[in-house]
Amino acid sequence: MASLQRLKRSKPIHVLSRKEKILKRLNAIPSPVDFTYNELEKLLGMYGYSVTEGSGSRISFGPNKKGNILDLHKPHGKGENALKRYQIEKIKAFIDEEE
Repeated sequence: MASLQRLKRSKPIHVLSRKEKILKRLNAIPSPVDFTYNELEKLLGMYGYSVTEGSGSRISFGPNKKGNILDLHKPHGKGENALKRYQIEKIKAFIDEEE
């Protein structure tokens, strides 16, 4: 009975959505060194962006509300899927413009 009363008095639990989890991981300090291209694709897909593939490993997401387009090189090579730190910073700035 006492445990039931504690449950009633406790604060509601906020369950993070998939988008919130990926954003939290992206915005971690220091920047994650293992943030993957697949995570980026999922996140920007949740914002409604589509991927446009250019020549070679060039990819574009966008445009955002201000008309900006995010251009990156897709990670390539055997077993490489993690984005570089400079790419993560560029992605953060792009998403900040969105919100």
